[in-house]
Amino acid sequence: MLKRILNTSIYSVLSRGFITGTNLFIIYFISRNLNKEALGIYGIVFFFFQFFSAFSSMNLYLFFGKELAYKRGDKNKESDIFNEFFSATVIGSLVSLPLLSAGLFLYNKINSELLFLSFFSGLLLGMEKNLGGMLLGKEKMNLEFISNFLSFIMIFISIILFPEKFYNIEQIFLLRILILIIIVGFKLFLLRDMIRLKTIKIKLKFFREGKFYWFSSLSNLTIRQIDVLVLSFFIGKVLLGDYFLAVRIYLAFGILAEVISYALTPFISRLFKGKEKKGFKEFSKQVLFIIVFLAFFSSVVLFFSRNLLLSVFNRAGNGNSSIYLIYFSIFIFFRFITYFTGITLTSTGFQNIRFYINFLSSILIIILDVSLGYFWGVEGVIMARGIVELIMFIGSFYFFFKIIKNHEDGRGDPS
Repeated sequence: MLKRILNTSIYSVLSRGFITGTNLFIIYFISRNLNKEALGIYGIVFFFFQFFSAFSSMNLYLFFGKELAYKRGDKNKESDIFNEFFSATVIGSLVSLPLLSAGLFLYNKINSELLFLSFFSGLLLGMEKNLGGMLLGKEKMNLEFISNFLSFIMIFISIILFPEKFYNIEQIFLLRILILIIIVGFKLFLLRDMIRLKTIKIKLKFFREGKFYWFSSLSNLTIRQIDVLVLSFFIGKVLLGDYFLAVRIYLAFGILAEVISYALTPFISRLFKGKEKKGFKEFSKQVLFIIVFLAFFSSVVLFFSRNLLLSVFNRAGNGNSSIYLIYFSIFIFFRFITYFTGITLTSTGFQNIRFYINFLSSILIIILDVSLGYFWGVEGVIMARGIVELIMFIGSFYFFFKIIKNHEDGRGDPS
């Protein structure tokens, strides 16, 4: 099992690395070639891009990964899971349309064309993520790695060879839409053995459990990125660009914890179900020790390398972003551990508990962002993020140990 975990983890890290690399490369290009205001605009569009992705897809990639982890090999059940993917895509896309309409009428910080582009690119990104979850469940992260590598290369080469064509945010998102269409088609081809066109129908069978993944992902998105949207009402786009850059670097440092946890999903699920030789309790505590070490290491590295990292983007007046990263280097320690303990809740069938933690935290961060951001601007939303990161850490950590204890005692529910 160790070899399988290492293979999946390595490919998962590399795969997510190319996703993060793509986002950072675009930010790098905008920072060097467009004006400062453009990065602030990109930050707003990126929020809507991620929002429509999470909403339209219901973010069921972990759900599909968990389901396929112990159903793979049964062609009928695999076909049912693809049918659930199709249903989630159709239903999620339809319920996203009213939100697009609301954005067009109520939000005027970016033009309608950018909102439309964020909507369509978000739909495609959501499909691509859910299909990636199926590859995870089949333990074929090498194919997910190839997909994200191809996506990165196509975007990188296009912008490097024809930079003059991407000197506005609209063109950059048109490129992302084109690449996402190619990658979604590629993943559908890889999963073609699961597709039975005659049996595809729209149904809500997955929704009983899947709704917790959907609402939890929206809560998580709120926690990760709502501050950019809130700040767009209180500060100018130039300062917003400085904050957005710092946040993206901070989240990039959390990628290692995210991808390791993501890759462990099928193994934790199988261990919890007793389908592997190794014990669930022993495995969980060993991995937690490693995660704590990596959390401390990442926190220290981010603190001391922040100015060097910012210099790569060649931004004048990096002082603001540097100050923000001092605080984020502290928060990253808690975020690391929260990822692993949270993914344990997901993998063991207690996504509902993770949802409640994320949901309450998302409500709190909205309240704190608006109130503290109104009075203190960027400093206020940083304070809000720190409070919420600590609360999520405590909540996930508490239930993580309850799951281990109850599993050892032969009980199920950690609540």
